[in-house]
Amino acid sequence: MRSSSSFASDSRGNPPHSTRRPPVLSDLRSEGRKKSYSRSGVLAPDYVGERLPTISRFYGVVIRMFHNDHAPPHFHAEYAEAVAAISIERLEVIAGMLPPRALLLVLDWAELHKQELLENWELCLSKKQPNKIQPLA
Repeated sequence: MRSSSSFASDSRGNPPHSTRRPPVLSDLRSEGRKKSYSRSGVLAPDYVGERLPTISRFYGVVIRMFHNDHAPPHFHAEYAEAVAAISIERLEVIAGMLPPRALLLVLDWAELHKQELLENWELCLSKKQPNKIQPLA
């Protein structure tokens, strides 16, 4: 029987072939906030004690914005257990992931509502409630 000391570990001390996934939204978290993970191992927003305004919902996708969030202007899209941050100006994923079909829906929706998203970004920066945006029809 092999002992655990006979296995090499990576630079983080994880055993080889570890199933532990790195946080994918860690760059969106500020220091000192508790990190929470979904069952799939993807870092999810910490909903405890925070108010995350929901801007829109369509086809199982939930669109939210944090109050006073960091640059660049972006929104958070959630689908099932997947979470991604999407740049408003460039309409691309800046952190996280969504299934391809959900991502296409989100990007189509964001392209149609880009100006409204930028207005909501400004509202969130000033800690005001963002406006609801029409869902994708």
